[in-house]
Amino acid sequence: MLSKNIKIFGVVLVVLAIVYFASDLIDNKQKRNFKKYLVELNKEDVQAFKIYSKNYSQTNNFIFEEDKWYIADEDKKYIADEDKINRLMDDLKHLKTKALASRNDSLWENYQITDSLAVKLVLLDKKKNELAELIIGKTDYKQLPNPSGRPQYDVSTFVRPTKGKSVYTVDGSIGSTIRQPLQSWRDKYIFKFDKKNVESIELTNLEGGNFSIVKKDSIWQVENKVIEEKDLTNYLNKIYRLRGSSFAENIDIPTDIVGSVKVNCLDKSYTANIYKLDEKYYIESGVNKGVFFNTKLDSEINRMLVDKSMFKTKS
Repeated sequence: MLSKNIKIFGVVLVVLAIVYFASDLIDNKQKRNFKKYLVELNKEDVQAFKIYSKNYSQTNNFIFEEDKWYIADEDKKYIADEDKINRLMDDLKHLKTKALASRNDSLWENYQITDSLAVKLVLLDKKKNELAELIIGKTDYKQLPNPSGRPQYDVSTFVRPTKGKSVYTVDGSIGSTIRQPLQSWRDKYIFKFDKKNVESIELTNLEGGNFSIVKKDSIWQVENKVIEEKDLTNYLNKIYRLRGSSFAENIDIPTDIVGSVKVNCLDKSYTANIYKLDEKYYIESGVNKGVFFNTKLDSEINRMLVDKSMFKTKS
């Protein structure tokens, strides 16, 4: 009798275990019963993309031509910030869903996913075939508890594929990124070079005192005097990724150069010229010729043009 009870008890345990694990499996399946990825592609396949503003009344067009990204704005074409676009493409190439926010279109306004609140992103290939189309809603920032005291946030963006009613959350602030104005997508670099490739630098200062910094046999010199390498490093750190603050639009192209910095690298030279016109100063990009920035003596010019006394000679 005891043996029979033990057998019955064992059967009951097995049945309970089966029910438990089956229930758990079904529960997990229900929790993840939605798309794992909203976008899966090779970012090299994306040769153009469009960002439509609210109500889709305005479009920013981005095209990839001759190994460069451009912004096509009506009859104008601007060089785009390649670093920014690469970051966006890295986020999009495997856009993984974090959670299903809703399948109810009556709740779209809560996530700013309606036509009047959202922006639309369309990715295209070389033949202008559509690779993906997404409606991008708001970006949500939730502060996380942190014992160290420094604020930390869980950042999510609400996204909806155009074909469907479901709204998903994805990691990151893609919503804030693509809502930025056109000017923020333009390439603002005055200089952009690899510090390790620099061979010499030629400075033409506003009021004379011109000089060159030259590498001879791996030793840096000014006027044939060996200088402290840390001083050169400090200077390069100021200019090797120098950006302009605001574009100078609709100006008479200046012709009189009042100062310049020329950086000669192993593969290429970059010259940023400084102009003065009607008591205002302008810098022409050393990366993108013909692109001018408004500037002042105490801003970009102050970082570019330095006195040779900054570079201490070794005793």
